[in-house]
Amino acid sequence: MSKIGDFQANVGIFSADMGVIVSYISAALLIITAIVLAIIAFIPTKPGDCIKDDICLTKGQNSQECKDETARCNKKKPNYILLWFLILIPIAIIIVLFSKWWDHYVKTNRTAAQVGGTMFEINTARDLLGK
Repeated sequence: MSKIGDFQANVGIFSADMGVIVSYISAALLIITAIVLAIIAFIPTKPGDCIKDDICLTKGQNSQECKDETARCNKKKPNYILLWFLILIPIAIIIVLFSKWWDHYVKTNRTAAQVGGTMFEINTARDLLGK
């Protein structure tokens, strides 16, 4: 029975190590995405809800509504709402810290390593066989 427990613990340690690698890759992607979206947030763009063509066709080119809509659509402004994606950076850091904590915990606690190994095997078998 000890050999099965050792095997499960080794699988748990392996899966924790793989989790750290995947967390670093995920964190890098999240941070790059956050930086790109923050840069895009400062690039001025036209409003997305422009209906200038529709109003100018129905009301006429010289109507006040057409002129107002044309002025509104020509006014470009930054989209600061994209700055909310900067929240991805602390999320990425939390993911890496949790993964490193789990890796350390699995390497110092044999029972946690066995549970982690069992969960890894169950998830792998479920993924291979279909949900």
